[in-house]
Amino acid sequence: MSSLVSIVITLSALANPLPGYESDGAELHGYIQQALAQNPAIEAKHQAWLAALQRIPQARGLDDPMFSLGSYLYSTSLRTKVGLSQKFPWYGTRSERAARAASLADAAEAQLNDQRNGVVTAVKAAYFDYAFLQAEELVTQSQLDILAYIGEVIRGRYALGMGEKSAVLQIEIEEEQLQDRLRRLAEERPVIAAELNALLGVPTGEERPWPEASLIPIAPPAPPLVMAWVHKNNPRLQALEAMETSQEHAEILAQKKGRPDITVGLDYVSVSQPRKIRPDRPFPASLQGGRRLLQTAAGNIPFDPITSAIDGYAVANSREPISRRGDGEDNLMVSVSVNVPIYRKKILAGVEEARLEGARYASERQDLALQLEREARRYLFQISDAKRQRVLLETSLVPRAKDRYESLQSAYASGLAQGTFIDVLDSIRTLLSFELQHIQALRDWQRASAQLEYVMGGPWAGEAFEEEAVAPAEPEVVEADVAE
Repeated sequence: MSSLVSIVITLSALANPLPGYESDGAELHGYIQQALAQNPAIEAKHQAWLAALQRIPQARGLDDPMFSLGSYLYSTSLRTKVGLSQKFPWYGTRSERAARAASLADAAEAQLNDQRNGVVTAVKAAYFDYAFLQAEELVTQSQLDILAYIGEVIRGRYALGMGEKSAVLQIEIEEEQLQDRLRRLAEERPVIAAELNALLGVPTGEERPWPEASLIPIAPPAPPLVMAWVHKNNPRLQALEAMETSQEHAEILAQKKGRPDITVGLDYVSVSQPRKIRPDRPFPASLQGGRRLLQTAAGNIPFDPITSAIDGYAVANSREPISRRGDGEDNLMVSVSVNVPIYRKKILAGVEEARLEGARYASERQDLALQLEREARRYLFQISDAKRQRVLLETSLVPRAKDRYESLQSAYASGLAQGTFIDVLDSIRTLLSFELQHIQALRDWQRASAQLEYVMGGPWAGEAFEEEAVAPAEPEVVEADVAE
């Protein structure tokens, strides 16, 4: 694949990272986009995917041609041999190689998507923990203010001789415990902020403001639709499916190793030019011709023009160089050679290995699908359980705890017999516990929804669920619950 295509793919992936997260609120959505753009773990998977794409043209290409050069050491006529050969694999081998490389690239892309989904889930979890920390701090501070007010009442009663020293000491113990909780929360803030910064790809020491008001998660789809979405869109399942497909191509390639490869060659042989040599003595034919010419000149033989011309030519060329025997011209040779795959056990073992690897990936995919279904059902339960707890606390337990505290506090402040210090203190503890449980139920609801999104391979608020899922209500803004 050309570099231009790779750039287009990269820009497209970064421009539309993961649709559907806009429903999480502007600030959280901005954090998600920043993490997708800057998180180093995502960038590493992205580079691995691009590297896998570059293996496709390599798998489709031919082997490099072979050039050979040789020189004859002892031959008197052959000088140099130059050869060029090209190996051609069996028909369909290169296409299978490219298909297998493409499957491996699909697996790398699925791993990239899984890494991105994992980072998004981690960002949301850290963001919700950060919001919970802020709400816990506000609730604790409000309870500390309540204790401070009750402490003034107790100290005033004790100063008038109407109270006990133990009540003053007990309220001071309760105040110290809440102040210690506030100190712990203050020390925990940079830890969670550092976790969020690390996911965003920025220095961990960078200050991070408190989150905006949290949003109630959109209700998830029905369980059958969730399970279908898990099987269809979970990137880990897609990666294993791509690996299984790659092994199918590997099995075909192993079978093709039992077919011969064809090598076509072209050789050029350089032959030395014919070497002329001058004879070291006249040939007998030349001597005989010279003898006849002398006898003709002496009149011993009648003059014959033709015979005399031939004899004269023989005498004149008696010292001419002649070519050495065995010399010739340069030559070209075309050759075709094939390998002979006769070791069948090795070939069959390779085929069986590829088949077993494919079966392994298929079994891993089935096992992962069962695990994801189990996790999805657990997260669906956690969402339902957190929602139930939040509704119960918000509509019943917290209001009743507030009414009980106000009633006991008024009775204790007015000095009525039914209002004791222990009852007031217990009502404050109960109210604090319920308010903390209330904000924790929202955090658990949000985290379970984020985990369910990860298992499903993405949020369910996108276009894919517009027809199948029930239209959700407008997101409810939930402010931190602080006792008045």
